[in-house]
Amino acid sequence: HARLFAGTAATAAPATPARRWLVSPAIYRNRVLDALGLAGKDRGTPLPGVVNPFTLPERSGVRDYDTAVLDGSHFVAMQANADWVAGKIVGSLRVQLGEDAAVVFPNPKDRWYPKAEVGDRKKPVKTMAPFEAVMASPGPPPDDVLAAAVRFHFGRALGRGPTPAEAADYLKLMRTAIAVGGNAEGVRRMLVAVLLESDFVYRVET
Repeated sequence: HARLFAGTAATAAPATPARRWLVSPAIYRNRVLDALGLAGKDRGTPLPGVVNPFTLPERSGVRDYDTAVLDGSHFVAMQANADWVAGKIVGSLRVQLGEDAAVVFPNPKDRWYPKAEVGDRKKPVKTMAPFEAVMASPGPPPDDVLAAAVRFHFGRALGRGPTPAEAADYLKLMRTAIAVGGNAEGVRRMLVAVLLESDFVYRVET
């Protein structure tokens, strides 16, 4: 198993295309936690807005989630999860930039959000600085600021940087969303789209 996914085997071209395997429910939750930037004891935080889209079938015999095919029900759950995570991140930044938390998160049963700044007042550490730079911009941010936000989210959510093609596509997505709904909407749309990438729910043989 380790050799299969390590990407270190030096062999000729494979006889078959690389296979993709759905991640387990535990791995999916960990990826959500990564996307939220949670570490240490914070990784035990309940996530009421996240529903695991992958469950084992009830039929008898050998059962494994990674052989299943994504369908509409999976996508509905993934979309709802992505919307919730993006809402929490953008909401946290809105609070960081001066808005009232009770207004940003009106549901009294779901007011948790990842902190955009940790540490003490003398040495605060911004946990989502690339996103904050976009939202704090007085006008449409320059491309380098948007690109930094895309790279940051790819690194947290997918564990890799975007390819040149992906970087260009997400830059275009953010520019379009910002023109219509403002900087916060540009960040939100980008966050959601990355969380719906196939990399987020599949492992690929290398």
